[in-house]
Amino acid sequence: ITADAQVKQYGKFAEPGSLADLAELQVTAEEAGALLRAGPGDKVNLSAGEMAGFKAEPGATAQATRQQLQRTLLARYQAYRDSGLDGIAPYDRGDGRATDVASDLRKATQSAKALQEHMPGFHAVLLGYPRATLPGMEQQFFWTKSIIRGKPTYVLTHILVASDGAARAVVRREYYVSTAYNAEQSLAGFLPVEGGTIVVYMSHVFTDQVAGTGGSFKRVIGSRVMADQMKEIFDRGRKKIER
Repeated sequence: ITADAQVKQYGKFAEPGSLADLAELQVTAEEAGALLRAGPGDKVNLSAGEMAGFKAEPGATAQATRQQLQRTLLARYQAYRDSGLDGIAPYDRGDGRATDVASDLRKATQSAKALQEHMPGFHAVLLGYPRATLPGMEQQFFWTKSIIRGKPTYVLTHILVASDGAARAVVRREYYVSTAYNAEQSLAGFLPVEGGTIVVYMSHVFTDQVAGTGGSFKRVIGSRVMADQMKEIFDRGRKKIER
């Protein structure tokens, strides 16, 4: 987490989770105002019920809005921990439209053919969490507040680490992102071969902000920006390990 310069605040969720886990999360008056004004569309990722929760007190103080944000993030964490992908509430886009984040993350997992071939048990965990599991599997849940493209962005992340036979894998799944993009899943697989280990890395980022005219061009630019950002994070992480 600390290898990412965009991250300004972060914390870890306990089980089953409580508001105390989000005690370090702070919002400015400007950030609180943006949440209070949030409406359906692709600028902010909230469900219809979550938007209603912020609008219930239009004159709320920054502290009251912060508490509502904490409740929103806690509810999303608990729903995901209890039901996995089925527990992720869609983002309300207005006019009866919604973005199904769970479907996107399923597609990312299903496209990981190498994982499915070499670590079928772990592949099943990613699709069937929390019902599916593996012996010795480790997991952690985090929240972060990052500044992405100049905007405060609240992210909920699930880290899974497991062995499946002689292979091992680490998955980082961002199952909630408040703005900028919809969700992200990165997977690193370590597959033993004669004389060493093959490392396979895959990353999928989902957004519905690149549709329409120029969408393909925007996706190319976005992919390059994401690749550069990931390289920077990996380089920082490597230097910390070397120290």
